[in-house]
Amino acid sequence: MKLCECGCGKPTPIAKVSMPYRGVQKGKPQRYIRGHNSKCGPLEKRFWLHVNKNGPTLRPELGPCWAWTGTRSTSGYGQVSNKGKVYIASRVAWLLATGNWPKPFACHKCDNPMCVRFSHLFEGTHKKNMEDMAQKGRCRGVPPRMFGEDNGNTKLTEKDVKRIRSSTDSQRTLGRQFSVSQATVQRIKTRKVWNHV
Repeated sequence: MKLCECGCGKPTPIAKVSMPYRGVQKGKPQRYIRGHNSKCGPLEKRFWLHVNKNGPTLRPELGPCWAWTGTRSTSGYGQVSNKGKVYIASRVAWLLATGNWPKPFACHKCDNPMCVRFSHLFEGTHKKNMEDMAQKGRCRGVPPRMFGEDNGNTKLTEKDVKRIRSSTDSQRTLGRQFSVSQATVQRIKTRKVWNHV
């Protein structure tokens, strides 16, 4: 028997199916009684029930992470339900610490998506987060700022792009001439790609 993690003190039912992303395993007691995780108790109380302050230390200079032990998204970020909406746990941590939602994101200094320790978070944009990622060498695939001829996957040069933009030939003809698709030529002409040239 397991008691509901919302703090109501009632036993939870046995799971009929597994849902790993919610921490539910078939044949084992569920974590909550249906509907209790988002309806029982204030957000702050429910939030702190799912925080392990002895999490991993990924960046020694920052100290240990406070690991989220509740439900997670498929991308590994903690999730909190409140009044029928689902929020990212690190955003809720920011809200509880400052009284305001982060604008637009709560980014991680520690690079741990499960961390909710306020001192490990910084407010930033997607661009700032990507720059932070690149600075730490955590890029997958082509690093930021590797565009145009610096991108090893490109078939074209800046000279080719300038010729495509100035040409009056059809996009299909230009595509055959430069060994790229008509769609690529169209994106070049509308500056959706190669917009730095």
